[in-house]
Amino acid sequence: KYKEQLSRADKPKVDSGKRRLDPRHHDSQRSGPTERPYTKEQLDGMSKMLLDLVQKWGDRHARLRSMLEGYHKDVHAAYLAASNPSPQGSAPQPPGKNFHIVQASRPDTGLTVLNNLLVGLFDPDADYKKSSMVTIMHDYDLLSLYKKEKPNYDEIFFVVSNRGTDPSSRVNNELCEYTNVLCVEYEELQYNNQQTLHDVVNNLSNKFQSRFQYFFGPGLL
Repeated sequence: KYKEQLSRADKPKVDSGKRRLDPRHHDSQRSGPTERPYTKEQLDGMSKMLLDLVQKWGDRHARLRSMLEGYHKDVHAAYLAASNPSPQGSAPQPPGKNFHIVQASRPDTGLTVLNNLLVGLFDPDADYKKSSMVTIMHDYDLLSLYKKEKPNYDEIFFVVSNRGTDPSSRVNNELCEYTNVLCVEYEELQYNNQQTLHDVVNNLSNKFQSRFQYFFGPGLL
């Protein structure tokens, strides 16, 4: 009888209502990136998972899409940082220049002017719409294209032309916050003489250089 009492006393009490962690139990959960940073492979996997969720649920739930895109932006920034670490105090060094530029423009948002500028800067020997470095897309589903093409490049850069306030001629504002997305306004692409054309070219060059310096480093254009 005494042994039975001891045996019953040694058995842990089970709370049928709530689960709690035993203080002696090893906590296998991550404490955060400060103790054990995510690897590049883990971040890439999270990025793909978030893109899948955006594609599956984004069209049904606008708020959910916005949240998922925000998470993906943060994960993508962390992936870039893990892919291109630089010593403290030194300028970031670009990886191999295996990149591609995607121009996202609706026909009435300055498509032709922007394409001429981008091709002139990066692929000056190419004919209009035949550049191997600059691709034109006429919708703003940047995430789907990024997911499809990213395995082929170190990075893909999106240059988007917006116009007015109509949502059909503007990309989602949150996409413009991605580190590999540059959004320009229709008004920035207008010129009426050689001087204003020169100003347009300089403005785009400076914006491109500033926005994507994390990849190219200083002095690209």
